[in-house]
Amino acid sequence: MLCGYMRSGTHWNFEIISMLLNGIVETIPHRKESLHLEQASQDKLDHFPSPRVLSSHLLFENLPREILDRKTKIVYLIRDPRDALSSWYTCIKKINLSYNEQWNITLPDWLELSTSGKLEWGSWFENIASWERALQEHPDHPILLVFYEELMQEPLKEITRIKDFLGLPRDEHFCKRVVEKTKFEKMKNDKEKYTERFAGNAVHYHKAVIGNWRTMFTVALSEWFDDLYEEQMAESIFRKRDCRAFDMTKALVGNHFDSNMTYYLLAVENVLDRQEKDVYETGINHSDIDVIGKSVYNVERDYVEKQIILMSSGQVSLCKAN
Repeated sequence: MLCGYMRSGTHWNFEIISMLLNGIVETIPHRKESLHLEQASQDKLDHFPSPRVLSSHLLFENLPREILDRKTKIVYLIRDPRDALSSWYTCIKKINLSYNEQWNITLPDWLELSTSGKLEWGSWFENIASWERALQEHPDHPILLVFYEELMQEPLKEITRIKDFLGLPRDEHFCKRVVEKTKFEKMKNDKEKYTERFAGNAVHYHKAVIGNWRTMFTVALSEWFDDLYEEQMAESIFRKRDCRAFDMTKALVGNHFDSNMTYYLLAVENVLDRQEKDVYETGINHSDIDVIGKSVYNVERDYVEKQIILMSSGQVSLCKAN
């Protein structure tokens, strides 16, 4: 199951995960929407036998109960909300989709509307809060967090994480081929005959870059969004956009970690950050541990390592940051 808010990389990851599941590095010969829960009928879903990648933008609690009962593996995508929302704005302008029977909305008005929760799928903040609750309340459900920015910067490492999470016997050579096949321009061209189009233009493929919001936000708009972000994310473990604890988790346990370990360290970081501790600074080598060096927000490295070991063995439960 592939989940994430609108414009968080679901089309890209649909290709990646489908290739990993099928064991064939070939363009998927149909649209992601064919297996999108909110758009596909039961008959259409039944047309695609397993292995298949179902996708959704729904909140965790709105997913079919069967997914929870079966403990279906879920890859949850997270992207900088400024990029996700500005990309959605661009997408909607492409197809001239109108709200209130006309399309004359500016980007500031669009951001205010889309963050209010009044559109389909709610707001980005509601979505991230829902999945954070899922990590807290269903720690035994297999959920892998994939950050769009991490996948852009280190695709081989992230694709390897995904295939390990799914328990697939794909070697490094295979994963490298998937990386090449799913590079943006290559994938965009390969999906040309399958993708949704409007006025001759592909709807879902825009730029696939990190930080494109900077070309669209004014200083005033950026400040407004930052204030909104701090307000909405005040109690969230994902408040820190640079996700330093996420990086530290990977440094400590390599590619063999799950969302629970990530959740724990994000919670530790968030609690200590509220105590106004200094941000730790360290170079991180993702292949081993020996470069951590300093304490993390005055939490000793040995303590954090012990917590990871205890938690992975079931001796420590997740705690909510408060």
